[in-house]
Amino acid sequence: MKKIAILALVLFYGSSQSVWADSFDINVNDQSARFIYANATGVRAQTDLGFLYNEDEYNVGHFGLHLVGQTGDQSQGLTGALGVRLYGIYNDPLEILAVGIGGALVFAPPQLAHGRLGFRLDGHFAPGVVTFQDADSMYEFNMAVEYQLLNNGWVYGGFRRIRAELDKGKNIDADEGGYVGLRIEF
Repeated sequence: MKKIAILALVLFYGSSQSVWADSFDINVNDQSARFIYANATGVRAQTDLGFLYNEDEYNVGHFGLHLVGQTGDQSQGLTGALGVRLYGIYNDPLEILAVGIGGALVFAPPQLAHGRLGFRLDGHFAPGVVTFQDADSMYEFNMAVEYQLLNNGWVYGGFRRIRAELDKGKNIDADEGGYVGLRIEF
């Protein structure tokens, strides 16, 4: 698992074009905390590196690379992302490595609080062919309502599920439930 974390860090910092992050995100609930550091790697691409700690002792790390921008139909206030996310889930003796494909949609129409109120859906799915070690598949799903409180700061609340189907046919939820958070852009 240490090799996976080191590889993710090398890839993340190797793809960075600046020393500072474009954003830092933290979200919490009673049992888990998640930290995400995101960096624009070009005009339309973004990398992100994250870690989730859960009191049930599931640790989830990820490294993502996504294309980002306005959606194809040019709808006002609708942006999206498409890409891949490498996941590592650890809970001794359980180890999971997966490559999820997916993305995000954010809808923040100008008519709602002058574009400051938004709705976010995102998710990634890793079928068996790209899920390794102790699992057959895994997915992450998030939905949230966010509000731009400052020009470069958002607060939000949402629901998340990170689930893996183990080789033995049993499902584990590395994290599931509501959360609150904030995101700061630099």
